[in-house]
Amino acid sequence: MGRWGSALAHCILEIVTDGLDGRMGLPDGSGLGALPIGESLDAEDWAEKEFNGAPLGVLGRNQTGAESRGLHLHSTLVVTTEGLPLGLLKGQLWAPRPKKASRRSPNIPIEEQETFCWMEGLGDCVDLAHQMLHTRQVCVMDRGADIFELFHEQRENPCVDVLVRANYNRCTTEDVKLFDAVRKTKAKGVLGVDVHRQSARPKRSKKRAKPKRAARSMGNG
Repeated sequence: MGRWGSALAHCILEIVTDGLDGRMGLPDGSGLGALPIGESLDAEDWAEKEFNGAPLGVLGRNQTGAESRGLHLHSTLVVTTEGLPLGLLKGQLWAPRPKKASRRSPNIPIEEQETFCWMEGLGDCVDLAHQMLHTRQVCVMDRGADIFELFHEQRENPCVDVLVRANYNRCTTEDVKLFDAVRKTKAKGVLGVDVHRQSARPKRSKKRAKPKRAARSMGNG
């Protein structure tokens, strides 16, 4: 990442941890074992922080084709089932690697792949479960965690349950694939989310289309 990226990463993580752990009085997740919590959700998520003009890796390209540069951020936030934040368990920042080196391949050890951050997050949740012996830990992860190695790791450490957003239509114990099995399952409930307008300015009404111009005829002569 280099000196510039390392210094920036340190500043960002310091701001994040001060905003969460410092406010809750739970630095680095310590002291959670004393809390009378029956169940907690350990939410892992992945984000990208753009710092265009900085000497960092390429995140992608925008609509104009220009490269956007920045850092990857992977964090784990511990909350109760009522939504009360308990603290930031861990946060990682790193510069993107070239795409050829970041693609999943059987020839690249899982520890050297970018998806390994999800397994590291699960390991942190397992360590936390040893402190919170009377609390059920549920690690909630996005589709990037839908990898075989993570499910195998969870079987080796069943003290933490996992809820992963499916990315692959995997086989099940029955003669039906995962997505088809979900479609056949009766819905347990419906949740509505109100999405407010992003802009406070009223949208201008679209102008009426101009009437179609009459076709021209070319005369002889």
